[in-house]
This record gives sequence, C-alpha cells and structure tokens, in this order.
Amino acid sequence: MNKLMTVLKKMMVEMLMNEEMKKGIIASLNKKINIPMVSEKMEGEFISAVVGATFEGIADNLKGDDPEK
Repeated sequence: MNKLMTVLKKMMVEMLMNEEMKKGIIASLNKKINIPMVSEKMEGEFISAVVGATFEGIADNLKGDDPEK
C-alpha cells in the first residue's frame, strides 16, 4: 500500500475516534430517530452503542485488523 493511502487511513481512524465528532453525530441521529415506546434516554443509549460499534468496526478495518480474531 502506498504512503498516501496509509496516511489517509490513519486520518480517517483519528476522525472516527474523535469524541466530539461522535457526540455530534449521536445528537443529530437522536433528534432524527424516534423509536416508539422507548424513552429518550434508552433511545440515546441505543444510538450511541450502534454509532460506537460502527465507528470501531470501520476503524478496525482501516487499520487492517481481522474482525474474526
């Protein structure tokens, strides 16, 4: 892999793991998503878990980690 791709992947991982970015995305999604019969707090926790797991999966893939390990 060339150096440009390595640097770009490293930058993407850093962006995905940025807590401020994650908080902003979670807040935005929480405003747009309404799950009936679920409290706002539970909805926020669910969205936070999904976003966190998604970002970690993308970051692991960009780093080249094997998700099967």
